[in-house]
Amino acid sequence: MSIIIYRSHVGAKEITMSDRTFLITGATGATGGHVARKLLARDCKVRVLARRDDARSRELQKLGAEVAYGDLLNLNDVRAALKGAQRAYFVYPLQPTIVDASVALAQAAKESDLELVVNMSQLPARSDATSPASLNHWLSERAFDWSGVPVTHIRATFFTEWLLWIAPIIRKGKMILPWNAESSYTPVATEDLGRAIAAILENPSPHAGKTYTLVGPEQVSYQAVAGIVGKVLGKTIPYEQMEASDFADLLGMSSYTYFKDHCRSIVKDLADGIFEVRNNLIEEITGHPPMTVEAFVTKNRSLLVG
Repeated sequence: MSIIIYRSHVGAKEITMSDRTFLITGATGATGGHVARKLLARDCKVRVLARRDDARSRELQKLGAEVAYGDLLNLNDVRAALKGAQRAYFVYPLQPTIVDASVALAQAAKESDLELVVNMSQLPARSDATSPASLNHWLSERAFDWSGVPVTHIRATFFTEWLLWIAPIIRKGKMILPWNAESSYTPVATEDLGRAIAAILENPSPHAGKTYTLVGPEQVSYQAVAGIVGKVLGKTIPYEQMEASDFADLLGMSSYTYFKDHCRSIVKDLADGIFEVRNNLIEEITGHPPMTVEAFVTKNRSLLVG
C-alpha cells in the first residue's frame, strides 16, 4: 500500500496513512461492517466499537481489527475508543437515543481533535420532518456541525437490504412493506455505501463539510422491485402494502412505537416524492457504480428462495 503523508493539526507531528487509526462504530452491523472490512483489506488500522464480545466482534478481530467494548451513550467509553484515532465513522440504530449518542461522539471527537467524522444520516432528515427518527437524524447532523470537527454527512436512501430483512415473507411467496406499491425510490446496497464511506475516510479533503445524498443506480417503484425479485427467483411475487402497526406486528416489533411512527411518516414522504433522488455520487467517489436491485437479489438469491 502506498504511504501518504498527512500533517496532523494537533501539532507538528506527521502521521502516515499506515499509522492512522480509524474508529468504526456499528461494525457488527451493515454499513459499519462493510466500512471496517474495506479498510482492513487496504491494510488500514481499524478499531471498532462493539457493545459486547460475540461472534461478530471476534470475526472482526480475526480480520485484524482492534475491538474496543463500550456504549455510544457513555461519554467515557467513547473517549476511550477514540484515544489515538484520527478519523471515525458514526452510525446508530433506529432508536430515539441517537441525539445523545451523537453528542457524546461529537464531544469526544472535538476533545481528540479528529480529522474527520463521517456521519450516517438518512435521506428524509430535515428540520420539519414529521418522522421522529428523521428529525433526530437532522439534530444529530447539527450536533456534529456545532462541534467544529470536520464532518461528512451521508443522507442515504432505503437500503436494498430491506429485502433481506423481510426474507422470511418473500420466501413465503409475497413482498409486504408499509409503502404504497407505486411509490418511487432509488434503493442502495450497504456494500456500496461502505465502499463510499471508506473512500471518504481515506481521503477526507474533498469531502469534509459536505452532505451527500447517496442512492442506488435506478429509480423504481416497490411494485417494480417485487417484479425484479420474482424474475430472479423464477416465480410471481405479489406486492402488498400493510399498515405500519400491522407490519411491525408481523416483524415481532409490536411495542416499537418509534419504528411505527417513522414508517407512517415515510409513507407520506414517499408519496411527496422526497425519495425520488437520482445521482452518480457513489460512482464519482469510488470509481465503481453501485449495484442494481437485480444484481443485489441475484447475489443474495439463496437467502430469498423458499
